[in-house]
Amino acid sequence: MSISIRTNTSSIIAQSSLTNSTNKLNQTIERMSTGAKLNHASDNAANYSISTNLTTRINAYQVAEDNVNMGLDMVQTASSALENMGDMTARLRALATQARNGTYGNKSLDALNKEAQAIISELYRVKETASYNNMKLFNDFNSTAPTSANGSKLVPNEKGFLKDVVERDTSTMDRLEDVDPTTTITSGTYSISTEEGLVKLTQMVNAKKISGKCEFVLGADIDISKFCKSNLNAKGEGGWIPIGASTDCKLDGNGHTISGLYINRPTSNYQGFISDQEGMAVKNLGLINPTVIGNTYVGALRAMAYYKKPDNCYVEGGYVKGNNNVGGLVGYLNYSSASYCYTTCDVEGVNDVGGLSGYCGYSLSNNYTSGNVKGVANVGGLIGTTGVNIMNCAVYGAVNGGGTTGVFVGYGATKIIDSTYNQNVNSTLPLVGGDKKYTITNVTGVNFGAKVDLQVGVNSTENSEIKFEAWFALDGLSQLMKTRMESDSSLGLIDGIMKQIEKKQTEYGAVENRLMSALDEISTQYENLVSTRSTLKDADMGELSSEYIKMQILQNASATLLSTANQTPALALQLL
Repeated sequence: MSISIRTNTSSIIAQSSLTNSTNKLNQTIERMSTGAKLNHASDNAANYSISTNLTTRINAYQVAEDNVNMGLDMVQTASSALENMGDMTARLRALATQARNGTYGNKSLDALNKEAQAIISELYRVKETASYNNMKLFNDFNSTAPTSANGSKLVPNEKGFLKDVVERDTSTMDRLEDVDPTTTITSGTYSISTEEGLVKLTQMVNAKKISGKCEFVLGADIDISKFCKSNLNAKGEGGWIPIGASTDCKLDGNGHTISGLYINRPTSNYQGFISDQEGMAVKNLGLINPTVIGNTYVGALRAMAYYKKPDNCYVEGGYVKGNNNVGGLVGYLNYSSASYCYTTCDVEGVNDVGGLSGYCGYSLSNNYTSGNVKGVANVGGLIGTTGVNIMNCAVYGAVNGGGTTGVFVGYGATKIIDSTYNQNVNSTLPLVGGDKKYTITNVTGVNFGAKVDLQVGVNSTENSEIKFEAWFALDGLSQLMKTRMESDSSLGLIDGIMKQIEKKQTEYGAVENRLMSALDEISTQYENLVSTRSTLKDADMGELSSEYIKMQILQNASATLLSTANQTPALALQLL
């Protein structure tokens, strides 16, 4: 046995053991105090990297869960508002049914209508104010509409018109219903308040019994569906007979509407409420849910217009279809224009198809369209083909067509100024298709009718998103505002509004179901990821307790042995 003073091997061995046991004891204490066996990448590089990635995804799923819950809150808020609107509409229907019973006097009917007006006003209020987190739920173009030339927003008033109409008193006017249809009239102002009066108007104009400077003023909303249905053949073709002969007469809608317009003549040209290119001028008139089907030159209000400018007119709902020169308001505007007009009807054609008109020869201002437009060539949300300026106009509906398709104009050299379009549904289209000789000044894309995008997953793919349309137009509400409950058209209008509310409720219900499903999926993914991370990272406290005691014993033993080993060199001194 050798004893060395300079090198104490036993001490070195004891020191190494003490260091190792102390390090392992410290590691065990760290794991026991943190509850994790992976506290540093050095603990297990591969598992530490996997655990970090899992933590990132777990945090993302926690945010996704919050997103879904907020989406559910928004949808449920909207559903509650719709339920409230549905209850009010049901009450309106009850009032309309009651008013049509024929057992009520004028005062009773006035009381019924007063309540109805209050309900309609409340429907407007709920639709405009329903919101979640400062976001309007049923937002429409009110906040995004361009400003018209008179400084006001291009938004319909409660009566449905872009410009206020000062209603004329028709009680002192001669009634066209009382005029002998075999006579010829060349001057004067006549009122029309019934379907029979409108039918007489078209018959007398077409028979050239009306000419000169006559003016015709509507004294009430008129439903012409009875005549249109009675004028159909066995194939279901026919319907309204368009007002066709050239005349310098004028038609003042006087803030009233015509409903029930139906024309189905797919092989005939010049189809519309008024057909002739030089037919009577029209202002202050609304058409409600018309159906007009023809061949060439097809429009709800007019087939063609030469020098006869539609002013402050609208087409609400409905469908217009033809082949060439097809428009929601007018099929062909030659040497003419339109101002303060709008359409919400869907338009379908082949060539020269526009939401407002298939062709326009004069500059347009203060008009908008919100229906869907579909065609093959020269298809525009506003005009199919034009070479004129477009000012203070808007396109909110979807536009679909061939190569010569544009948001505003399908084909033509033009200028578009101070206008707005729906960027969400027309983001891939040029503002003007075909001819590129155009200039754009202050044209804004907005998200009117935009889809609400809810991020319900942790990825950037469409599978992690739920999209839906939050807004809806509630067509017919403005018309109902000025319709008495005892009117023949009241129940139809109310039913139309109820269908829109029910449709939107169904859409929101479907979205709510999808969100609940997404929430279940997120919970499952979250639980599985947490479990996987726990397997990799969480400490086994029982195992660590044993390790802790073991390291304590080893540390104490190493410390004792180190003390003994340090005394070994002293033995060498005793040999001296």
